[in-house]
Amino acid sequence: MVSAIGTDETNALSTDTFMGTIEKHPSAVSRSLGVGVAVLLGGYLLLTSTVTLHDTLWKFDVKRILELCLFPLIFAMVLFNQTLRVAFAQQLGRIPRWLLTLSLVLLGLGVMSSAYNATSTMSLLYSLAEVALLGLWVVAILAVAACRQTGGALFDRVAVVLLALVALAVGMQELLGVLAALSLGLEFHPRIALLHFSWPRFYNQVQTWSMPVIAALPLLFPAKPVAKIFCVAALALGWYVVIATGARGAALGIAGALLAAAIILPDIRKALVSWQLPGLIAALAIYTLVVVGHQQLMNGPTGATQELHQSPLSVAPPARPENNVTAIQELGDSTGQFAEPLTGQRMLTSSGRLAMWRGTLDETRTHPLLGIGPMNYACTGPLDRAGHPHNFPLQFMVEWGVPALLLLLFAAGFLLFKLASALRKPTAGFAQNVSLAACFAGGVVAATILACLDGVLTMPASQVTGVLVCGGLLGLLPVLPGGKPQSGIKASVVLTLALVVSIAFLAFARQELAIAAVRWDQTSLMDRGIPRLWQNGKVCRLYREQQNTDSSF
Repeated sequence: MVSAIGTDETNALSTDTFMGTIEKHPSAVSRSLGVGVAVLLGGYLLLTSTVTLHDTLWKFDVKRILELCLFPLIFAMVLFNQTLRVAFAQQLGRIPRWLLTLSLVLLGLGVMSSAYNATSTMSLLYSLAEVALLGLWVVAILAVAACRQTGGALFDRVAVVLLALVALAVGMQELLGVLAALSLGLEFHPRIALLHFSWPRFYNQVQTWSMPVIAALPLLFPAKPVAKIFCVAALALGWYVVIATGARGAALGIAGALLAAAIILPDIRKALVSWQLPGLIAALAIYTLVVVGHQQLMNGPTGATQELHQSPLSVAPPARPENNVTAIQELGDSTGQFAEPLTGQRMLTSSGRLAMWRGTLDETRTHPLLGIGPMNYACTGPLDRAGHPHNFPLQFMVEWGVPALLLLLFAAGFLLFKLASALRKPTAGFAQNVSLAACFAGGVVAATILACLDGVLTMPASQVTGVLVCGGLLGLLPVLPGGKPQSGIKASVVLTLALVVSIAFLAFARQELAIAAVRWDQTSLMDRGIPRLWQNGKVCRLYREQQNTDSSF
C-alpha cells in the first residue's frame, strides 16, 4: 500500500506563478487559513448533523442559509490572503481555456433560460438563484482546492477526521434510537428518524460523498492504531445507516465507485477496499442484531404487538405530509415482512422515478432549446410533482435545455477522464498521495453515480460535502511546472465577482426566508416535503398564482 502522508508540503505552492516563485513552505497564517476552511466545511456538517440550531425553521432551510453564509466567507479568505489567492490562480490556470469558455456559455444558457421562462420578477429571481448557486459551487471547489494546496497534509487530516466524526455521531444517534425503541416495545422507523435531517435521503447523499473518503484515515495516521479502530467504527455505523434506511442509491453509488477503482486502479485496490469491507461486515452484524430484536418484539405478547403498530416511535417530524407515518405503518402491516416496515422502503420499485423521468422527456420534447427554466421542474407539471426529478442530467436537460446538457456531459466526461489518467499514471511528486487522492476520487465517482438517481447535487448539506471532497481532491492533484496560471487580475476578478454574487444571494435568501411562512400559508399548492432551494420547493407556483390573480383584476 502506498503511503499517502509524508512531507506533502512539497506539493504546496511549488511552481512559478505570475508573482514570481512562491515559497515551498507557506506562512503559518496562510496554512492556518487553508486548514481553517476545512474546519468550516467539516464543522458545518458535524454541527448541522447533530444539533438542532433553530426551533422554528425547518432543518433543511437552516442548512441552506448556513451554506450560503459559508460561500462569501471562503471567497473572502482566499481573496484577501496573497498565498491563497496565488494558489487559486494556479487552480484556475489548470483549467483549459476552452473549458472556461464552455463554463461561461453554460451560465449564459442558464440566464437565457431563466429570462425566457420567467412568469414574474420573483420567478426570474428564483431561476437566477439556481444558476448562481451552480456557479458559486464551482468557484468554491476551486477556492477549497487552493486552501488544500496551501494547508497540505493537515488539511487532509482535519477534513477526513471531521467527516468520520459526522458518520460516527449520526450513526450512534440512529443506533441508540433503535435500541431505545426496541427496549420500550415500540417500532422505530429509520426513514422518519435521523434526528437532524428533514428526510433520511438527505443524509444518505452526504454519506455517498464521504464514506469512500473516511477509508483514508489509516493512510493519514499510519502510526496510530486508534485511527484504524476509528475508521472501522465510522464506516460500520455509516454502512448500518445505509442498510437500515434502505438507501439503495447510496449503496449503488459507493459500490460502483469501489468497483470502478478496483478495475481502473489495481495498484491501490487494497487501500480503497481494505477498510470498507470490515466496516460493511460490522454493519451487517449490527443490523442482524436489530433484526433479531425486532423479530422477538413482533413475536412477543399481543399487547406489545398492538402497541408496535399503533404507536411507532417517531423521533423527528417527517419531511413529507404528516400521513407518511401512517403510510409506513400500513406498508409494514400489509407486507408482514421485516425489511419493508423497518426501512419504510419498497426495495424492488423505482419509487416513482421512472414516471418522473418520463415526464422530463415529455417536457423536453416541447422545450428542447432552453428548457422550462432553472428550478421550474416543480412548477410546470402536476401539483404533486417532486421538486426535482431525482436525476441531475435529466433535471439539467428539462430545465436548461438539450444544448446545455450536451455541454455539461462533455465537460464532466473530460474531467473524469483526466482524473482517471492522473491516478493511473501519477507524477513522481504525486505518487505518495495517489492512494489518498483515490479515496477522495471514490467519493466524487459515488456521488456522480447517485446524481443519476437522486438529488445529491441539489441539497445543501450534500453540496457542502461535495465542495469539501471535490476541492480536497483537486488540491491533492499536483500543479505541474510549466503551466500557465491565470493572471493575478483574473483570479482576483473571479473571486471578487463570486464574493459579490454570494453576498447578494445571501441577502436575497435571508429576505425570502423571513417572509416565507407568510407566503407559503397563502396557498394550498405547497408541500413542505418538496425541497429545492428551500424545503418548500414549490414556491414558484405561489408566484405564478399571484401573477394570475393580479392579472385578473
